Amino acid sequence: DSESAGTGASLSWSGRGMRGSTYLGINANGSFTTSQSNPESRTQAAFTTLSASRNQSINRLSSMTGNANLQYGATQKKGEPVRETGSAQANISYRHLRAFGVYALNYSSTASYALSIAFEEDQRDQETIIWDNRFDYVVGLLDLSLDIELVKQDSGTRGSLRFRATRSF
Repeated sequence: DSESAGTGASLSWSGRGMRGSTYLGINANGSFTTSQSNPESRTQAAFTTLSASRNQSINRLSSMTGNANLQYGATQKKGEPVRETGSAQANISYRHLRAFGVYALNYSSTASYALSIAFEEDQRDQETIIWDNRFDYVVGLLDLSLDIELVKQDSGTRGSLRFRATRSF
């Protein structure tokens, strides 16, 4: 059995123009929880998120999209120190529907970044970077796909190359 209460607020803006759209937002909330069987055990929490994104048409065949998020949170149980959490994510994507001037050759590329921020002394930040490139081509009943991906994490860097051919009957 517990009782909870919370409050929050959000503020955002979005707009269209210049062949694209933009979004900006901030969200903040807080809460507390108390146990009915033990009124002395109380937990408080507060979280904030900042967000931004942009979709941009370059021409009728290509476009870009980007977004970023920052998050921060803090929780505290009565009599214990505050535990903080934080993270950041961002990615940018590009898409072209006629790569290298070849009809029906679709290309997409996405670069992503993620960071988990460690506030505790016994922890460390964790970072991940991913770059993914993909080509898709359809010729009649044959579907060809080539995917090239690079991933960099704290443990090292790895790459992968995948080719797929699918024939429909």
